[in-house]
Amino acid sequence: MCLHWREEFKIGPHIVLVSSYTALNSKFKKAESSLEPQFGIYLDESWESIPTSYPKIVIHWPDTGVIGLPELKQLVSKTKSLLTKGMVIDIACIMGHGRTGTLLACLLVELEGMAAAEAVSAVRNRHCECAVEFAPQEKLVAAYAISRQKSKPLN
Repeated sequence: MCLHWREEFKIGPHIVLVSSYTALNSKFKKAESSLEPQFGIYLDESWESIPTSYPKIVIHWPDTGVIGLPELKQLVSKTKSLLTKGMVIDIACIMGHGRTGTLLACLLVELEGMAAAEAVSAVRNRHCECAVEFAPQEKLVAAYAISRQKSKPLN
């Protein structure tokens, strides 16, 4: 079983921390980074009852599922804004794979300009081979990438 706890994930010049609710509750968890979160983006309502010493948002994103593209675009925009301010962000769901991986892939599309399939592959290589677990999550990354292309101004 993967116990992702504060693992560093590089996105462009930024580093986010990747965690999981499962690791939080494990006696075997060990932080892989000395960085401390300054903001939490938690993609499962289980995180609502977890006290943190930093601000957090909790997104009600169904396990094994997806959220709507407008909500995802807002989430990516919020995360990008925090990262460009230099904040250390902890991103997590239950296992740190599906929902977390989907958000990480969209951040790679946004901040590194990757194509959707390239971003999914990069998350699996840089973070965990189990990331972006389900076809609807891969489709959401693709939809995000398409929406980003449509919003780019023409030269």
